Amino acid sequence: MIIAGHIQGGAADFIALGRPLLADPKWPIKAKEGRPEDIAPCIRCNEGCHDRGMLGNAKTGEKVVVIGGGVMAAEVGLYLAEQGKEVAFVEMLDEFMAEIGINRNAYNARLAAQNIIVHTGKLLYGVLDKAAVIIDRYGKKQELPADSIVLAAGFSPQKELRRRFEDETDLEIYAVGDCMGARMIFDAIHEGFLTARRI
Repeated sequence: MIIAGHIQGGAADFIALGRPLLADPKWPIKAKEGRPEDIAPCIRCNEGCHDRGMLGNAKTGEKVVVIGGGVMAAEVGLYLAEQGKEVAFVEMLDEFMAEIGINRNAYNARLAAQNIIVHTGKLLYGVLDKAAVIIDRYGKKQELPADSIVLAAGFSPQKELRRRFEDETDLEIYAVGDCMGARMIFDAIHEGFLTARRI
């Protein structure tokens, strides 16, 4: 690891970590044990990291289906798998974690170690008493046993209201935030600030 090299080479007496410890509080232990592949990477979103407490005290049962294929879905699924739950992911894209970039390999290694099942190119179609019904692009349905279903899917921008205002009025319309595209809160705040300065 780069950090160990700096300390061993005398370039630093100690290294302070900020965001990496928010992404994975066990970072130092895993590094000391020589398990860098187990470290949950910081994705540098600058949004403040969650501490894996996103489910609170929720009772999930033993079989959990996670809908989504992004970082939040991966973190929830890994957290549950580490608690001994049987986890299956359902991702509508043809590739799981397709938009993650450089940190994808680290996540894939952690997912493989947990024996998690990933269904790609499929959508949640319905929910039964003890199952999630998923469907592929050809209309083929499949039931996945589930005590709980976690929705960690992304969002699509809702642009219809803006279009209606532009088509039906002479008002000057400014669109900011998620109506332009589902992103981070920082983007909405920044766009709102810049738009307010223009007005």
